[in-house]
Amino acid sequence: MGSDPIISPTMTDHGTYLELTLPDGSLARLEKKTFTFLARGRPPEKVAVGPGLKAPASGARVNFTELSRVLTTPTRQFTDCFRRISATPRYSPIGSVHDFDVRGITQIFAFPQNYRGGTFSSSDSRWLFLDGGIFSHNGYGWGSHSWTVVQGFEALRVVCLLDGITQPKLLKGEPPRRPLAYLLADLTRLGTEGESTP
Repeated sequence: MGSDPIISPTMTDHGTYLELTLPDGSLARLEKKTFTFLARGRPPEKVAVGPGLKAPASGARVNFTELSRVLTTPTRQFTDCFRRISATPRYSPIGSVHDFDVRGITQIFAFPQNYRGGTFSSSDSRWLFLDGGIFSHNGYGWGSHSWTVVQGFEALRVVCLLDGITQPKLLKGEPPRRPLAYLLADLTRLGTEGESTP
C-alpha cells in the first residue's frame, strides 16, 4: 500500500530503476531503460565521462533480478578466479570450475578499443576503462600463446562486481579505494566514445 516493493534486503525495485546496496555498502541506482548506474550522494563535479553503451542486441532482455543478485551477493571466490601475474598490477583469470568470460563486459559497454594485428600473425586487443582495462593477446602459429589479463585495481574490482566474484579485501599496492557505486557510475555515464576516464 504505497510502499516500495522489496525484492531482497540489498535491492529495491522502483519500476523504472533499482536501488542496490553493493558489497562494500555503497548505494547505486540502476536506470533500467538506459542501463546506467548512478551513485547516491555523489557530488556532480566528481562524475567522470565514461564510454557509454553499445546498442543492445535485437530483442535482448535483461533479467534485473538475476543481475541484482550478482551485483549484491557475489558467490565466486576471488582466489578461485584470478591470480596476480605482475607488479603493474595485472590479474589473469584462472581456469577453474567457474565459467565466466572476463571479456563479457566489453560486449555491454562501448569502451575505447585498440587493435593490432594482421593476416597470419598474432593480434592484440585492449579495451580501456577506469584505471586500466582488459588486454588480450591471440597468438598465431605453433608455439605461440594466447592470454587475457585485467590491468588496474578499479578495472579489476568492476570486472569482479559484474561477474559475481567477491571483492578482495586488500590488493598489494592499491591506493585508497573509491566506493563500488562510484566505479559503476564512472563506467556507465553516457558520453563520447573514446573519451578517457580518470
